[in-house]
Amino acid sequence: MQTAICHVDPARRDPASPLPHNISLANPLNKEKSYKKYLESQCSDQWRKHLELTFSNPPGRVRAYVHWYLHNKHKRSMYKPAPYFTHQCCPYQLELLRIRTEHTMHIIHSHLHYAFRHARADYKDRVCLHCPAAGITVLGDEIHIICHCPATKLVLAQFIDKFQGLARLLDLPPFASFTPDEVTRLVPGNVPPPVLTKELNGWITEATPICGEFAHALRMHVTSLHPFAVDLSSDDDAALSSGSNDDFSPILLPPGFQPASAPPHGNMLVPFHPAGYQMLGQHILFKRPTYG
Repeated sequence: MQTAICHVDPARRDPASPLPHNISLANPLNKEKSYKKYLESQCSDQWRKHLELTFSNPPGRVRAYVHWYLHNKHKRSMYKPAPYFTHQCCPYQLELLRIRTEHTMHIIHSHLHYAFRHARADYKDRVCLHCPAAGITVLGDEIHIICHCPATKLVLAQFIDKFQGLARLLDLPPFASFTPDEVTRLVPGNVPPPVLTKELNGWITEATPICGEFAHALRMHVTSLHPFAVDLSSDDDAALSSGSNDDFSPILLPPGFQPASAPPHGNMLVPFHPAGYQMLGQHILFKRPTYG
């Protein structure tokens, strides 16, 4: 612990070194809390400086991620979780997490190298799959898919009224005044710079459901354009609990198998519990991506 603190706060290497001025003036009962906040700001600054080093790299996924993540670097604490994480039981919250973590790589085409179906292409060569038919070759990144691609930007058009109402509700500038760069940050749940700290709870409550619904609509639309290019993982069942109403294909059992009439009792899953012997001879099936 001492080593970690000294890394964040080098002055602590000398026990006789005085504490920062604002901590020294704090009430004795509040000194620990004040020092904790000081360490949080130090961690945030160090993490930001580490990320900013990637701006000198060639264009790529890491630099693009940092570009979106640090758009409000002077107001945001890197120590705190992203606002869309803190909404309780928001519909389609898993959809929003998926598009932000590049899980559904078929939606944003610059993510497709994660499928490992072909040799890894350079970032600049990961073109939009919808535009070559129109004689256009352009990078299939977030800003293109959300705002510019003729085949996918209509999803944003369907949500214009909702985002305009959100801007009015939170006293933001008109949604139509946002640049494509700003729109691409806002619709996945990033807090725009005009939102004050005191209004952050309002943003979390009002914006997260709309952004999640947009992410779900975008995924469903792109899936309809390329129904055989989808590579979903085995956590699709979890999407149902987050409010998704997708119709997934049923699991086809191998010959000779049939589902259990009832799920196993809790004691059956406890290691070394005698009730577990009742599960001998049974199998657990795993739904593999694209194969069912």
